[in-house]
Amino acid sequence: MKGDNSRFFSVAELLGLQLPGYPLTRQGWDTLVKRDKWGFREAKGLGGPGGIRREYTPPPEVMTLIESRQRGEVGKGVENSAIGSRLVGARESLGLTPAAMGAKSGMTCSAYQKFEAGHSQPCADDLAGFIQLGINANWLLTGEGPMLLADLHKEVVREVVIEKQVVRGATPINLGALQAILGGILQMMGDKPNYAKAAQKAVEYYQDALDEGLITPTGIGEGGEKAA
Repeated sequence: MKGDNSRFFSVAELLGLQLPGYPLTRQGWDTLVKRDKWGFREAKGLGGPGGIRREYTPPPEVMTLIESRQRGEVGKGVENSAIGSRLVGARESLGLTPAAMGAKSGMTCSAYQKFEAGHSQPCADDLAGFIQLGINANWLLTGEGPMLLADLHKEVVREVVIEKQVVRGATPINLGALQAILGGILQMMGDKPNYAKAAQKAVEYYQDALDEGLITPTGIGEGGEKAA
């Protein structure tokens, strides 16, 4: 089979490229190329069983990453590289492929892979897409705080209840109700919430709900009388 040799790669060569978001083992690459039915050719005299080596032609989005790697562009810039590494971690935590992560974030697979590769940095619209997936934008950009927004909400609640001790007359604390209130406030604040203000408001609304008998420290819907 004839073709452009620069567009055919053995599994060993693919592994050696260390493409972000792709397998880190030979077995992983073997599984991927077979699962996704990559085109291939069998080259004689280049090793492999019986002196025949199978070489694969990557799909366009993977070829873009390979070309960037060959130009030395993948991973350029410490900040972009760190964001890319965190995106890989978030994607794996969500159980998504690069293509699915891109689609769910509102972008093409190749555009998303450039972020993982450290070739470019997400803009505001891109961050909004990641936030919709439940990723904490502050963590993504700086590495600070929890990876997921759900965990961030829990941290804010814990800070309010345990560290600041600002909820009065509520022992034990109805964490489920407080977290639900906080989540609603953060959602109304949009993509750039003020967590300190949100926490303060959540405590106020929580206390109001207790005072009005809408909730009790141990559950929702159990309150019948207003607190004194």
